[in-house]
Amino acid sequence: MPGNIFPRIAAVSVGEKPITLRVRWDRGEESLIDVSGPVETFRVYEPLRRSPELFRQVRLGEHGTDVVWNDEIDIAAVTLWRLAQEQSGLTMSLDAFRRWRERNALTLDAAARALGVSRRMVAYYEQGAKPIPRSSPSLRGLWSSRSTAPRPSTAFGSMRRRMGERALRRNEKHTPSSRAGCGSNADPPVARSRS
Repeated sequence: MPGNIFPRIAAVSVGEKPITLRVRWDRGEESLIDVSGPVETFRVYEPLRRSPELFRQVRLGEHGTDVVWNDEIDIAAVTLWRLAQEQSGLTMSLDAFRRWRERNALTLDAAARALGVSRRMVAYYEQGAKPIPRSSPSLRGLWSSRSTAPRPSTAFGSMRRRMGERALRRNEKHTPSSRAGCGSNADPPVARSRS
């Protein structure tokens, strides 16, 4: 089964704003991408922070799979594509998704139930292995029309409360000894004396 096929870069130039790149993709779209996040975060990009002249020397890498400045400094096309998707509002950023989950005190399992996706998919979102789609019906309520920052809706909050209540009812049915040995972080069995 083929994986995601990310677009390749057809052309790159420096954007009008500082630390931005204008990228034309092989599919014909064009993106203005703010790369200040990675450039200001990672040590490998320190020469780009110190030298605007070096930043302006950006060029297309081999086969359109990256952009390069010299033999030691590059940014992969997939990284630029994901930044472009996040900045255009088509996908949610990894940090925004984590903040949403932490703000709502959701475990991976609870987030998966709330979003109607598998736990594995939530883990993929958190690891950055899969982009978090804005167009997914189960995730649509997380975004406002103006921002890619997720915002839980009232309906989502009540749904989470209902799911929490159901989970509590399910847990009340199980004694610690009935959960032992199920391969999770279950409580150890409790020895009961017969009196």
